[in-house]
This record gives sequence, C-alpha cells and structure tokens, in this order.
Amino acid sequence: MRIGIIILCMAACFSSSWGQSRHHVGAWGGIQYGGPIPSKVDPDSSGGKAALGPSLGVFWSMDLGEKWRLNAGLGYAFKGAEYWQTVRQDTMMPMEILPGMHDTVPTYYVADVKGKISLHYLEVPLTLQYKLGKSMWLEGGLYGAFLLAGKDPGTSDIQIGDGTLFPDTVLVFDNFREMNRVDVGFSLGGMYCFKQGLFIELKAQRSIRGLYRKGFLSEQGLEEIPLYHTQMCLSLGWRF
Repeated sequence: MRIGIIILCMAACFSSSWGQSRHHVGAWGGIQYGGPIPSKVDPDSSGGKAALGPSLGVFWSMDLGEKWRLNAGLGYAFKGAEYWQTVRQDTMMPMEILPGMHDTVPTYYVADVKGKISLHYLEVPLTLQYKLGKSMWLEGGLYGAFLLAGKDPGTSDIQIGDGTLFPDTVLVFDNFREMNRVDVGFSLGGMYCFKQGLFIELKAQRSIRGLYRKGFLSEQGLEEIPLYHTQMCLSLGWRF
C-alpha cells in the first residue's frame, strides 16, 4: 500500500512538469497470473500451480505521431508458483550381506519433491503502441526484470528401494541462491482508453531466460529443462 502511494505521488509530480506536451506520465496497478513454466513437462511425474500477485508502477510515454507511441516504465511485480515432481533414479547402497560382511548393492530411490516459489522483481518495460481506433491500442515490446528478494523453499521425501531395507529421508532445501538475478522477455497486449486518461490493459509476458542458473538442475540429478516466467497481466491505469 505504501509503495502504491509513493508511485502515485511521483506520477502526479511528473505530470505537472510535462503538461499537455507530446510527453506524458502515468501509473498503473493490477494483478498478474502465471508462473515459471518448463519448456517441456511430463504430467505423470510433475505438475504445478500458478500464482496470483500484484503488479504496479509508473510510466513515461512519448507520442510519435497520431498512430504510434513509445512507452517506458518502472514497476514492481510478484511472481511465483507451487510445484511438485516425482524423480526415480538408480543408485548403489552399502549393505550387510552376511554378518560382518559389507558390500554395495544396486537399487533405486524415489524422491517426491514439493516446493513454493515467491519472488519480487523490479521491472523495466519498453513497448511500442499502435492506435487501432478511437480508444483501442495494441502494444508489443520487451521487458527487463531484476530480482530483489524472494524464496524457493521445499522438501524432498526420499524412499530407497521398496522402503523395507532403508529408512526414508526428508531433505529441506531453498533454491533461491541458484536463481538468475536478471530476467528478460517479450510482452504483447492491448489497452482500452477511457475519457480523461483512464485505461484498462491486458498483456501477456514470456521470459526468454531460464529461472535457474545453467547447470543447476543437472547437478541435482535432474534433466536440464529451463523454466520460463509466463504471465497474464490485467491492470487499470491513468495517463496524465
């Protein structure tokens, strides 16, 4: 709430300077729905649940004529998801074959992994907007995002073999340190402008950079499948 008040005050101050020129400022606030989606997924062994979070910020725009407009912004966005995955791997385990005689035997383990991602980003969108009619605009462009804070905690419940010879093990982890701090992606959407500066905007975002650093998943014995932030954003805004 405090962040929203500060952003609105900034937009109001800027608008008094620009006036009715080709340059304008404004603010937006809304919600976005989505999460980091893998490039491929096995529904029999993994799944996830998208997250709903806030998105708000300020923007500056410049008219490039009657039909075109350049738009740049600075905002905050929450991104996250819940996920689960079952992993089966072959392994070797030490075992007492006969009294006083030890050896390693081939077996396997099954790990049930569950986690919840919560991330806070500073986003810098840059879009080009095209006027379709009296009130409709199409927009497309790029965004850069910088990871400010967050967490990625979870548990891995490991069962070795059929669970009769070795005890189950529960591991607790937090993968936040393994995440890329900078994200880059595309955005595409449109807006409807009402009178006196009010508008409603709907857009989709898709990252082109993986969530985790390259090599992290393979180090955990998992297939190196990148996860990309994918969101739908709905917001209301005011253009001064």
